[in-house]
Amino acid sequence: MLRSLKNGNMLNYISSKAPWLLIAFCFLGFLVPGISIHVFKILPFVLFFLMFFTLVGLDQKALLKSLVRPKGWLYAVIHTFGMIALCGAVIMMFGLNQDHALAMLGVAATGSLFATPAIVRSIGLDYFSAMTYTITSTLLKPVALYATLWWAYNDHFELDMQAYLIKLIVYIVGPIALSFVIHAFVDLSKIKKVHAELAKYNIMLVFLFPLGLMGDFRQLWDASPEHALHLFLLGFVLCLSFFVTAYLIFKFTDCDEAMIAAITSGNRNVLLTYTIAGAYLGPLFLPLVGALQLPIYLQPLLIKRLMK
Repeated sequence: MLRSLKNGNMLNYISSKAPWLLIAFCFLGFLVPGISIHVFKILPFVLFFLMFFTLVGLDQKALLKSLVRPKGWLYAVIHTFGMIALCGAVIMMFGLNQDHALAMLGVAATGSLFATPAIVRSIGLDYFSAMTYTITSTLLKPVALYATLWWAYNDHFELDMQAYLIKLIVYIVGPIALSFVIHAFVDLSKIKKVHAELAKYNIMLVFLFPLGLMGDFRQLWDASPEHALHLFLLGFVLCLSFFVTAYLIFKFTDCDEAMIAAITSGNRNVLLTYTIAGAYLGPLFLPLVGALQLPIYLQPLLIKRLMK
């Protein structure tokens, strides 16, 4: 470690240890909830720049070609509406209350994390497929989320569409449009040069998410440890169910594609969902988001073991 630091390779060293550091930040956010709550306030801004930095480094023409192919949208339908149907069946089977139902369905409607392609690349799989799946599931998310809330509230649901559309434009359309504008007016070689430097710091932004999203789960733990533990187990079951379901569905096409789909399905951009829908998701959504952080960031380590 000291040799790496002396050689000026601190960022490379941090990147190599990122899976373990993400888990460490989960525990840090749980142990120091005050820091977690403060970091949570800036996470929407961090989310915007992480999405933009990820998109601007991609080949825009290749990305557009991948987005018009049906495979990416088929995945997005499974990722959102397929998992919503799965959660809906479980909710009706066990007669779960509305707070639990809203939290589960909100997670199911959520698109994939924008850090997913980096996770997929770290285990030697095609990150571009993961990026395509991430974008299609993110673009389909507003429709899935609206349908979910409409169903969960038994038709008695009124959403401020103006505020909803503004958030969609800022947090989804904004980063995508900005990346296309940069590519239209800036030489590709310059973009690649600048992005190569900026990309080194992307992992620093990712660390803020497990740190900032654990605060509400810790507050629930302080109020009712038993309830928090049940929610923690629910988070593990949800993450595992999304992973296994996507893997089994896509295994009929290709083993590597199945693994990419499974990883993408297990990673959920729950902060973006909360930023867009907020209080409509009920009081248990943010605690469940915190409970999901550990299983989400354990995935890369477990998958590397399985790949070996």
